Amino acid sequence: MHVHGSTLLGDVYLANILAFYKFYLKLCNKFAHIWSFVICAEELYAQLLFIQAKLGNKMMRQTVSRTADKDFGTLEVVADSRCRKFTFRLKEYGGILTTPPYAVSEAIAWLNSKRETIAQKLKEKKEKEEKKGRRKIKLLPRIFGADTDFSVQGYKLSIEFSWLIEEGHAKARIEDQKKAIKIFFNPSTRLETADVQDTIRKLLDGAMKHMATVLFTPRLQRLAQMHNFQYNGLSIHTTTSKWGSCNSSRKINLSCYLLLLPDHLIEHVMLHELCHTVEMNHGPRFHALLDTVTQGKGKENEKELNRYLI
Repeated sequence: MHVHGSTLLGDVYLANILAFYKFYLKLCNKFAHIWSFVICAEELYAQLLFIQAKLGNKMMRQTVSRTADKDFGTLEVVADSRCRKFTFRLKEYGGILTTPPYAVSEAIAWLNSKRETIAQKLKEKKEKEEKKGRRKIKLLPRIFGADTDFSVQGYKLSIEFSWLIEEGHAKARIEDQKKAIKIFFNPSTRLETADVQDTIRKLLDGAMKHMATVLFTPRLQRLAQMHNFQYNGLSIHTTTSKWGSCNSSRKINLSCYLLLLPDHLIEHVMLHELCHTVEMNHGPRFHALLDTVTQGKGKENEKELNRYLI
């Protein structure tokens, strides 16, 4: 009983230390120019998690930091008790660096030493894909900054600063007369941090959902009337896995990211989903119907659509 009680007390004590270092990490990331302190905090936090996992006889895999990165979009550092060497994977949304819990600073130094090699491999991959005509087109920038050149249906994104915005807060506004989507932050905000990048993306998503609802609702109605389709409602979402869907109740869902596609592909996706109100699967009859309403350009449009990434 005495051993059990000591272990329990140790667990509570360790949990309190972990809570403190989680707070300390947030503070360090806010002042990330003191980079050596940030790395020390991340490493200590990872090691405390490792000790906690060992005490509970558990495997441990924990994200110890997530920051914006000029080369990879975001960089997520993951401490894994099963890991014996550093590994780095580049996903569409950013990079994941996996490390043993006791070697966070060494892992970051290792990755920094490999950046030129990774950049060269990415360049070679891009050139190879372009030669084969398989190059994917990324619709969203990896990092949003004050000078990012990004537009949605002719509405230019503008990130601005105002002392009227409280620290830690942000707001977005669509200005139709100026054809602009404006996102406002407090001047003390550091745009390159991962939390702020997430905020920009959420506010942009909200603006795009509103724009898509206004633009897509009448357009889908016109296409349905033109080709004698019937559907039971339209919903706009921020889905990134697919451009649209149609359920058995004939309700159509469209991604707001369709706004970033060429106009003929927006229409193709709408017609694709309208065809599903008649043919729910992707069988021969569905493709025959899609070819009829797209003047025989069904396969051509699908091939072009597959080149775009959100």
